[in-house]
Amino acid sequence: MQVKLIHRETKKGNYRIYKVSEPIKKGISDLFGETTIDKIIESNKDRVSGKFRVIMLERLGKGVEYVTISDALTHIERLAFPTFDTGEPGERLPHGHPYVPLCFEIEGKRTEMISGGDARKVYPDLVYLRRLAQINGYKWEGEEE
Repeated sequence: MQVKLIHRETKKGNYRIYKVSEPIKKGISDLFGETTIDKIIESNKDRVSGKFRVIMLERLGKGVEYVTISDALTHIERLAFPTFDTGEPGERLPHGHPYVPLCFEIEGKRTEMISGGDARKVYPDLVYLRRLAQINGYKWEGEEE
């Protein structure tokens, strides 16, 4: 599996969005253990309406083609989230691009906000993406230039 950085945001939060060459169907939640994108979609489908819900449900059984890796704003923590392309950049979405992550991590470690987080549990983005490749049974091929 190869990844390509397609968006970096530092003004409205610190996160990066990667396109993956193979669909991600599984991840590991720090709270709930191994999970599937299908379970995440099922647990979130009632929170989402309209066109985005249709896009989400179309991905059932197919996985996701995008992963957002986000740093917490209030403490030291980095998590990866499954992300969808809504196909509608710009005015309809507050961040100005069409990619929307689901709020359920598929990689990373939660840290204690009260203690300021734990820098020892934060790794470079490619570590999380490589682990996702392994969890999904893909050979890691690194980042595309």
